[in-house]
Order: sequence, then structure tokens, then C-alpha cells
Amino acid sequence: MLKNAKQSNSKTFVLRMKREQQKRSFFGGLPPPKRVVLFFFALIILGAVLLSLPAAQNRPISFFDALFTSVSAVCVTGLSTVSMADTFSLFGRVVILVLFQTGGLGIMAISTMVALMLGKRIMLQERIMIKESFNVDTMEGIVRITRNLILFALGLETLGALVLTWRFLPYYGWLSALGQGFFHSVSAFCNAGFNLFADGFSAVIMDPLTSITLMLLIIAGGLGVTVIAALSRYLTRKAKHLSLHAKLVLTVSACLLVGGFLVAFLGEFNNPATFGGKSLGEKILSGAFFSVSARSAGFNMVDTYHLNSFTQFFLIFLMFVGASPGSTGSGIKTTTLGVLAAVAFCIFTGRSQVAVFGRSIGAETIYKALAILLLAIFWLMAAVFLLLITEKLPIGPVLFEVVAALSNAGISEGITPGLSIAGKVIVMITMFVGRLGTLLIGYVFANLIQPKGIHYPEEKIIIG
Repeated sequence: MLKNAKQSNSKTFVLRMKREQQKRSFFGGLPPPKRVVLFFFALIILGAVLLSLPAAQNRPISFFDALFTSVSAVCVTGLSTVSMADTFSLFGRVVILVLFQTGGLGIMAISTMVALMLGKRIMLQERIMIKESFNVDTMEGIVRITRNLILFALGLETLGALVLTWRFLPYYGWLSALGQGFFHSVSAFCNAGFNLFADGFSAVIMDPLTSITLMLLIIAGGLGVTVIAALSRYLTRKAKHLSLHAKLVLTVSACLLVGGFLVAFLGEFNNPATFGGKSLGEKILSGAFFSVSARSAGFNMVDTYHLNSFTQFFLIFLMFVGASPGSTGSGIKTTTLGVLAAVAFCIFTGRSQVAVFGRSIGAETIYKALAILLLAIFWLMAAVFLLLITEKLPIGPVLFEVVAALSNAGISEGITPGLSIAGKVIVMITMFVGRLGTLLIGYVFANLIQPKGIHYPEEKIIIG
């Protein structure tokens, strides 16, 4: 009896502590993955309401167009059903900037910074939620890393904005140049793809300082919070070696950047509709900007419709891979590609252990990479199939649009405004899934279907 009473008191104490933690929690008591989904959804609805106000518009648009713009901004995609250059007022542009700044850095990162400023304690559930939001594997120092990330991002965005403002001054007044500078600096770092130029960046990208500034912002935003932190510790000699994660991200990112440049530079060298009429220096700059922007930022430098077919195909691959975990970009991520390449190499060479840079990769990481790839392919095929039903369009532009939405790259062949209501809904859902990640969405739904803790007998299946 005494033992049962002690167990009962212990359970009561645990339950009371959990309830007390939820009351003190800054973010509420729902499970972390579901809260991330709901918070993103709530931010989208709030953004749509604000963008539908007359004060946010230079010309009237429907609530549906405001909703699409809000989804695209929060999911840092850049696809739009209306012209950004002349549709939204100053207030509307500020709303869009705040939406993709919050969506890019992460709702949990912003909320954590607000909580720290208000003197709130970040509880265990919030730390788990931040970890889920950044898609990292450890909570060690997560609050400190989040704070440093915010400060780093704001500092880099401000520096980039000042450089861009200086370059825009010959074409705009002080206030307009400053607004353009901050908008495009934040858009670049967040890999959002939004721009306020009627013809994209083709009019300004040939300025080396402007293009290099934008490229550096895109690369920094696409590396990811853990890589930035690891590089900072390594460069300041607080750490003797880079982590395996950082090495893999930097290696895969470098390979994709070089590969994208070579395909764009060589493939479009004599194409009169893209790079053909430019000087050698302009072609090099255009190829570099194409490669950097393609994976997640989505700034249009040339009309993608006029790209050669093999360049378009490689662009789809770059968009599908995307940026790195914990970054402002999306896609299946560079580490997923790196891990799967290591698995393939291991199989082809007959090795018993999957290893990279002298370190082995665990089975859980491999399973996660395979799950991300399969879920992304499944969603991609489903979205393309549905769009082919709802839209009277060839498969090429539809595939391009879906990959751009799923990877949140935002590069389009111009079919977005002409999609039907059903088609736009499919694209919006795809952007939402792409931003949160197919693994997180799959986790939320899988828990409703398959209970945990069940073990089945093993049996072999012939593969290949």
C-alpha cells in the first residue's frame, strides 16, 4: 500500500509539473511538431488579412491573391499571382518583408528572441520546438545559437542593405533607395526570391558589387545555423576542427555551386535569348549569379522560358536539392544528397560501413535521408499529377512550377498568375509542405496512423 501511494504521489507530481510548465510556457502546450505547423499557418492567415487591407494595396486584389502572396512570403518562395512592383503599397511591402523575414529565420527563432527580451524562461518544450524548427539533431546551446543567429542575420542584412542602397542611389531618391536596399537584402538572406523590379534583377545584376552582395547574402542564408556557428567557432579558433555536418554541407554546396556555374556558363554561352549578347565578364557574372540563386533564392536574372532544355533540367535538379538544414532555404537539403551519395558509393565499392571524411554515418541518419527523398518525390509526383488534371498545360512548365514551389525557390516560367483556383491551392499547399519539410509533415501524420513500440519479425526482400 505504501509503495502504491508513493507511485501515485510521484505520478501526481510529474503531471503537476507538466501542467505548470505548460502554464509558464511562452509557446503553449501542444506537441512541438504540431505547434510549428500551426504557428506557420497562423502567420499565413495574419499576413493574408493584412495584405487584403486597402492600406496595403496600390490597386485592389482579391483575398485569395493576398493569401497566395502571404503563403509565398512566409514560405520564402517568391511565387506570386500579382505584380510585386506595382500592386502593394509601402505598408504592404513592409508586411511582406516581415513575413519572409519571420518565415526565413523561423517563427521559433523570432519568438525565442522576443521571449528573451521579455525575460521569459525558455522551457524544455520550447527548446524541442526550436530544434524541430531548425531541423537540427541536438538541443545543446540551442537558445544561445538562436540568439547569435538572429544578431548575425540582422547585422549581415543591415550591411547588405547599406551596400545596395548606395548602389541604388543613382536611380532612386534616398528613401526609395533605402527601402529597396533593405527589402532586397532581407529577401536575399532569407532566400525569399521577392523583388520589386518589374523585369527582375536583369537590370541591376550586371553591376558587380550589387550581384556579389546579393550572392554573399544568399549563400550565408542558405548554409544553415549550425554551419554558421561551426564556422564562427573554427575561424575564431574556439574549435580545432569543423564538424562532419559542416564539412558535408560546405563540400556539397561547393560542388553544386561549381556545377551550376559550369552548366549555365557553358550551356547558355551562345544563347542569344540569355547570355549570348553579353561580354565575357558579364557571362561569368551571370553564370555565377544563376548558380547561387537557383537552389533556393529564386531571383530571376533571365527568362527561364528561354533557357536551353538541359539548363532547365539542371536548374530543376538544383532547386530540388535546395539549401542546407537549419537555413532559410528549403529543398531536400545538401546533407540529404551527401548522405545518399555516400550510401551509393558504399554499395558500389562493397564497403560494410557508410563513412564520410573518416567518420561513419549512423543508420538513423540514412533512414532519415531516404525518407526525405521518397516523401519529396511522392509529393512532387502527386502535385504534378493534380496540376495536369486541373490545368491545360504541358508537363514541362508544370513540373518546373511544382519543383519551384516544393523547394521554395520561386523561379517560374510565368504560369503562376494563369493557374486556376484549384491549381493555385495545390501550389500553396506545396509551398507550405516545402517550407516545413516533408519529414516534419510526414511525422505529424504518421503518428496518427502507426503506433510506436511495435516490433515485427525480420524477413529478406530481393532488391535490384
